[in-house]
This record gives sequence, structure tokens and C-alpha cells, in this order.
Amino acid sequence: MILTKKLSLSGCVLLLFFGLACGNSVAQEASGTTPGTITSKPPTSHPPSHNLANQATNPASPLVQLQLQNVFKPDNDNSSGYANQFIIQPVLPFHLSDTGYFKNLITRWTLPIVNTSNPDGPLDSTSGTGDLTGLFVPAHVTKVSEDFGFEWGPVGAVVAPTASSSRLGSGKWSMGGGALFIAGRSNLFTHGDSLQFGAYGYNVWDVGGDTDRAGVNELFFGPILVYHFKEFLRQPGWYVRWTDELMSFDWKENGEASLPLGGA
Repeated sequence: MILTKKLSLSGCVLLLFFGLACGNSVAQEASGTTPGTITSKPPTSHPPSHNLANQATNPASPLVQLQLQNVFKPDNDNSSGYANQFIIQPVLPFHLSDTGYFKNLITRWTLPIVNTSNPDGPLDSTSGTGDLTGLFVPAHVTKVSEDFGFEWGPVGAVVAPTASSSRLGSGKWSMGGGALFIAGRSNLFTHGDSLQFGAYGYNVWDVGGDTDRAGVNELFFGPILVYHFKEFLRQPGWYVRWTDELMSFDWKENGEASLPLGGA
């Protein structure tokens, strides 16, 4: 459910999820290797390091991913009909150093495919691509114990005006920054479950683009809360999480905000 000035529904589908609930996690633990990582023994704050499900839900993990998310809004203010946003989000890690403070650089790219609702006025609904957003996170890992550790890193952000329509993007090149922190605790209770928690956020400002369009000054923020089950229905890799859709606050548009509420 997304709560802005309207009531909406959101759905989230991870392309990797089929591997988490099935045999991929089992095979992963048996082999002791991590497909898609840059180094042979990638650092992680979520022991055991070979747990694919824990790495897939960690935004600072050096794991190659393709995440797909769909947000459906059946009703919108000052408009009629539904709106839909399908998000394509590849995650590509790069190895920086074996001994440096930041060993990996995580890049996360987000391209929305949008279908807007009909506004109350002469305009019709619009479909097409939105602006492309790239996030860059160099991650530092601190392992406190065998069961607890954390990661942190600065967040760099760049937004390219790739929208196919002026209604679907800002028309501006934007840049900004922020920070990410995520901790992990394993072997919870007597079941061997684990917990990930933290947050990340960033602010972007326009640095170029269409001079006739309004400027950009927007904050994005999201909590991280994921509970991993050691086994569920006799299968490893299951988890429940707070929605990974980011909250937003527009400093220029009269403080307009979006507050997603939900889970997956």
C-alpha cells in the first residue's frame, strides 16, 4: 500500500526470488561459492556469507542481480483511472581492492516504465519510459562477531533525463549524494533465523537540462528491514521484508511527499 495523498496498492516481484525459495539456495550452501560475486570470498555483514537470500536483500552486497518491481495505483488525486509503474533495476558490482577501505563498488540502475492516469483536464493518459537513475555505493564491511556485522558507505546519485514524455520525467540532469548503513544478525532465537536492518537515502539537485523546466531538489529515503527464515515449508531462502520502494520529499513542489507502506 502506498500512502501519498491517495490510497494505492503496490506489488513487488524479484526475479531472483524463484531461486531463493527453490534449490538454488540449497546448491549454493552445498558448494560454498557465490554465483555473480566479483571476488572469490566477498565480504558480508550477514553470516553465513554464502547465503544467497541474505545477499539478494542487501543493497551493498557484491551480487549481480536483475530486480523487477511493479507499482499499481488504482486511484489517484485529481485524475480518473489507474496508473502503473514497472521498474527495471539491474545491480552491477565492481571490485575495487582486496586491501582498501572500500573493497567493492555497487552500482544500481533504475528505469521506470510508466502509464499515467487521466488527469482532470484536456490531457490523456501517457505511457513510456521515465528518467534513468544510477546509484553508486562503495561499501565498507565491519565484522563484529560470527553472528553480527554491519556495512556502510556513501551514496552517489545521478539522474539522466531519458523520459519519453515531458509528463514522465524532470527534463533535467541531476546529481547528489547520501549514505547507506545496514547491519545483520544471524542465529536468532533457536531457529537459526537472521535479521537485516538499516536505512539509506540521498538528495539530488538539477545540474543541467531543459531551462524551461522546473528545478529539481528532491530527497529519497528508505528503511531496510528483512527477516530471513532458516527454513520455511522445509525450504531455505524465504524471507519477509518492509517494502523497498523509497519515500520521497520534493523541497520545491510545496513539500509534496510520497510515503510507501507495505511489505513483500
